Amino acid sequence: AYRPGLSDPVFDELTVGDVSPGGRFDPLGLAESGDLEELKIKELKHCRLSMFAWLGCIMQGLATQEGPIANWQAHVADPVHANVLPNAAS
Repeated sequence: AYRPGLSDPVFDELTVGDVSPGGRFDPLGLAESGDLEELKIKELKHCRLSMFAWLGCIMQGLATQEGPIANWQAHVADPVHANVLPNAAS
């Protein structure tokens, strides 16, 4: 298996052990506009929140045996009766 940094580079302009050989990918220039460490932490928090939201979609599908769009349509049609309370009671 190939592991970067253990062998000579294929291209002369690349250095051994360089984790971002083409430079940091930052087309909007966000790294210069603020604290990069703060942006990294924000990205991790948003990723964790999105993983938790995806887990909620999976649990909703398992509880109702329907997809998220069908659940949303049922809730829009009857928000009083199509919510978490009837599903939690059954």
